[in-house]
Amino acid sequence: MSTEIINNIYVNEVQQLAMILDPWELTLLLGRGGGKSAIQAQRTYSVVTQMPRCSFAAVGPTYVNLMERTIPPMQRFLFEHYGWIEDIHYVVMKRPPEHWPRPNVSPLDYKHTISYFNGTICYLGSLDRPGILNSLSLQHYMLDEGRFSDYDRLAKDLMPAVRGDLLLYQDCPLLYGRTITSDVPFIEDDAQWMFDIESRMDKTQIELIFHLSQKVNHLRKRLAQSLDDRDSIEKVTPQLIFWEKKLQKARKNSSFFSIESSLVNRHALGLDYFRQNANPKISPKQVFRTSYLSIKPLSVKEMFYGQLKPTHFYRAQYNYDYLDAFYLESRRDPKRRANCLRDHDVALDKELIGGLDFGNMNSLVVAQEHFNSKYSNAPRELRFLKEFYTLTPDTLDDLAKQVADYYEPSKIKRLRLFYDRAGNNTLANSRKTYAEHFRDALRSYGWDVILESLGAGNIPHEAKHVLINDILSGEKAERYPAVSINENNCENLRSSLYLAPAKTYKGMVKKDKRSEKLPLDKLPRESTNFSDAFDYIVWGVCRQLFKALKSNFGSALIGSKRF
Repeated sequence: MSTEIINNIYVNEVQQLAMILDPWELTLLLGRGGGKSAIQAQRTYSVVTQMPRCSFAAVGPTYVNLMERTIPPMQRFLFEHYGWIEDIHYVVMKRPPEHWPRPNVSPLDYKHTISYFNGTICYLGSLDRPGILNSLSLQHYMLDEGRFSDYDRLAKDLMPAVRGDLLLYQDCPLLYGRTITSDVPFIEDDAQWMFDIESRMDKTQIELIFHLSQKVNHLRKRLAQSLDDRDSIEKVTPQLIFWEKKLQKARKNSSFFSIESSLVNRHALGLDYFRQNANPKISPKQVFRTSYLSIKPLSVKEMFYGQLKPTHFYRAQYNYDYLDAFYLESRRDPKRRANCLRDHDVALDKELIGGLDFGNMNSLVVAQEHFNSKYSNAPRELRFLKEFYTLTPDTLDDLAKQVADYYEPSKIKRLRLFYDRAGNNTLANSRKTYAEHFRDALRSYGWDVILESLGAGNIPHEAKHVLINDILSGEKAERYPAVSINENNCENLRSSLYLAPAKTYKGMVKKDKRSEKLPLDKLPRESTNFSDAFDYIVWGVCRQLFKALKSNFGSALIGSKRF
């Protein structure tokens, strides 16, 4: 011990508190950059070391989210803080070395697992793919991105699997526990169940755990400093054993809940990070309040898309036969990228519809129409499938390549493109317009692109506000298509729609577009750019369906090529 190298490691106060308390149930809602992945990694370390050879689960709202956003930063933290290296301390999605201990219950297939050096096994699961966790006996589970998770699915598919091996781990307070991390729920997120967890927290119990943990840590420190003093070791060891038992008993069935702002990580992020993001020119006020200060946001009814509801978004069904093979291959070739074969909601034999907003961020939303024979002149559903964007210095050529690569398996490579009049402006040093340049770039990959907005003018804000909110209300199904948005593939669109403010000018409702002057890196999630691309599709597809608006806005509004 005297020759052991001690590394100085930074953890913020919430991460420290999570380590000190190590409760049966840990629920943390943290602001952007607050260190949620580190919390998940810390708890992984606790479960692996306190319940060797047990089975636990790492769960996300979708399997894609888990594999692409949760597991990689956890692996980095385990390496940086504990020195755990893949293929030495753990293996991912493959059978562990033969000399490692086996879990109490070994799986037949290691495809969706992480195996650790002491025989502990973590099952990789998700709420959109409950079959992976069927028939398992889990001793703990960890859920990331809780605000996107369906509680009914959680209660039905995951909670019943937490069982088994009571006799082996009955003294461990983590047995049958759970770890939940998330941002503060967004506007209209169906995540009240997370806030309800707070009522289970016994503050007196938490305070007791804290003080007992401090006592135990003090004794451990004394023991470490007395390794050459036999008398001190004999004196301290019984005390340490006594207080550790007290601590373990206090931790049983404990629940800790906390909502913390990004300021908990101020030493790592730096105060300039907060000064910059508190500036309305950098982050809209409502974004800073919710995403950084963890203050519950205003109602969506006060925004431009007042009729937008959670029901307009759906959690995509993925083609996991394709994705399983892709994840295995991508571990060998990290440059590989998934394509639309992963999506079950895209019809490969139908044309695509695009809405493109040009600028220093080129924002493209892709949709498809699905028709109902009862209303043959109107789409039954306008389904928004995927978003793409480029930021300067990337160009429209790069955007075209993104689309071509992702939809390469499409059987009908045809895109109907809607945009505003900026797309009809001519590029510098070229005779082509922006729209024509994008069309020709995509044509070079074998696509047919139909420019639907040639000669079009800007869409009046007031008309757009009325039409789109009329559609979103869903009150006239015989006239309006249902709008549905893939929330997994359109995260920035979702954010852009919810965050788009309304303003009144001369008695007319307009979209407040000041967010489009934000710094480049803020534009995808916090600006109105993606919402404009959404508008172009809805207006372009549906404007002929709204003849009744002639009386409100004048006959020029409907049927005019200008709009």
